[in-house]
Amino acid sequence: MKTDLNQAIFMVKKMIKQINNTNAIDKDKSCQQLSAIVEFAQQENMLQAAQTAQKCLIKFKYTTYPKSLLTSLYKLNALLCARKKKIRMMAYREAKARASFFFGIKNIKDKHDLSLYDVVRIPTQGGMHYSVITNIKRKQVVECYPITTTNQQRLSLVGCDYYPLQTTSENGEQLFLTSSRIQIPYDAAAKSFIRKYDNPAEIKLALTAFAN
Repeated sequence: MKTDLNQAIFMVKKMIKQINNTNAIDKDKSCQQLSAIVEFAQQENMLQAAQTAQKCLIKFKYTTYPKSLLTSLYKLNALLCARKKKIRMMAYREAKARASFFFGIKNIKDKHDLSLYDVVRIPTQGGMHYSVITNIKRKQVVECYPITTTNQQRLSLVGCDYYPLQTTSENGEQLFLTSSRIQIPYDAAAKSFIRKYDNPAEIKLALTAFAN
């Protein structure tokens, strides 16, 4: 059984409703659904949600449901809904950043001849971010990985892997390369060149970590 975020939220809310209204629930079906939620949460790097769903799954196997089952289901629902809210917010930020970005570069004529590990400033899930180019496809599209100062907890909330970089921001904050790969037209990126990344080997290590 496969699931996605919206289905997972729907299933958990239905379990809560059934327990609250009748205290009668299809145990086998609920266990099957929770197993699917555990698998989905693990795949999406939602570790806390996966752990909470696993706890619910264990509690469902008791002959009599413990009172803490409902508490755990409410917690699981809150974690899933927080993820959905964060995704919506980041999609809005990316759409806004893209609109502003493409409008802003349309009159720029200077283009840099891009190469791997160049840093460009482009729209990403969280808005405008410095990003490192890791692939160039026939000078039509570039693939980039964003650099951010966002803390690990927030990155985990949206299911991003992250790799700590040796450099820091101008304010001395820790920088992370995130796994939220972005594709953007080559010409647009060429108008947004910032500099070469100082330590390409570090980016290679980050990509290997993401792959694993």
